[in-house]
Amino acid sequence: MLLLTVLASILAGGDGDEHLLVRIKEPVSTIEDVSINARLLIFAEILPADSFDDAWLEYRREQFGEWERQDIPASQRVTVSELRTVVAPFLEPRSLPGVQPGDTLQIKIVAKGRNGAHGQSSTLQIRVHEIGERETRLLNELDRGADALRNLKEKSEGEHRKLSRIERNLRDGAVLDGATAERLVSLESGWTSRIEQFGRLSRDLLDALNEGTTDRLIDPRREDRWRRTIVDVLRNCGAEGSPLSDMREALAQANQAKTGDARRVALQSTLDASDRFLDLLQGILGELQIWRDGLDVRRTVRSMLQGQKVVTEKLETEVERLRRR
Repeated sequence: MLLLTVLASILAGGDGDEHLLVRIKEPVSTIEDVSINARLLIFAEILPADSFDDAWLEYRREQFGEWERQDIPASQRVTVSELRTVVAPFLEPRSLPGVQPGDTLQIKIVAKGRNGAHGQSSTLQIRVHEIGERETRLLNELDRGADALRNLKEKSEGEHRKLSRIERNLRDGAVLDGATAERLVSLESGWTSRIEQFGRLSRDLLDALNEGTTDRLIDPRREDRWRRTIVDVLRNCGAEGSPLSDMREALAQANQAKTGDARRVALQSTLDASDRFLDLLQGILGELQIWRDGLDVRRTVRSMLQGQKVVTEKLETEVERLRRR
C-alpha cells in the first residue's frame, strides 16, 4: 500500500511538482513539550529515496513568522533502500536564536529531489518550558510510579501472608477444604492481572525516562541503568524464569496436586518464589528512590547557583555604583 501511494504521487506530478513523501515518525504526537535545554530527536522518512537530493529542518516561532532553515548533516541521513531514506536531526531549543521558555515552535522536515521535485512533512509543534517545570513534572511522575509500585508490593505482601497461613495449616495436618481451594485459585488469577498492572507501570516509567533524557535531566550514563533495573524488570516480571512466573507455576501445581505431600511441596516452592519477587520489587523501589534523589540534588544545586548569580550581580552593581562616586 505504501509503494502504491508513493508511485501514485510520482505519476501525478511532473518536473517541479511536489512528489516526495516526507513523514515524521518520531515524535509520534503532533505536539511535544520539552525544556529549553532539551535535545529532541526527530525521526523522519523520505520516499522515494532514489530521487532524494537534499533535506533540512525548518522552524519558526510564530504561526505566521518566517521559516528558518537548519541543515541536516550527512551523518544524520541513512538511505535504507531505493524507496526510503531516513533522516534523524536533533532540535535544541536553546541553540535557536531568540527562542525562550514559553515559546511554541513549529517544526517541519523539507526535502528536495532531483529535477526540482520537493516535499515537506506535516507540522510538529514544540512547546518550550523552563527546565524547572519539566523537572517538577518528572519528579511527580516518579512519585506516582513509586506510589503505584508500593501499592502493588503491599498487595503482594498480603497475598504472601495468606499463602503462608495456608501452607502452615496444611503442614500441620489440616485438610484442603473448598474455601481454601478457592483462595488458592483466586491468588493465581490475581497474579495474572498483576502482570498487566506491572506492564502499564513499566510503560509509564519508560515515558518518564524518555522525557527526562530528552530534557537532559538524566545523565546518559544513568539512563541505561534505570532502563535495565526499573523499566525492563517491570516489563519482564511475568516472563518465563522470573519469580512471578515461578510463583504462578508452583501455585498451579499446588492447585492440581493429588496428594497432601505434593501440595505442601508446591506451596513451599510458591512461597520461596514469592520471597524472591518481593525482594525484586524492593530493589526496584530502591532504584526509583536513587533516581529521584539524583533529580533533587540537581534541582538544589541549580537553585543555589541561581541564587549565587543574583548575589554576584547585586555585588557587581554596588561596586560599580561606588566607583562612580
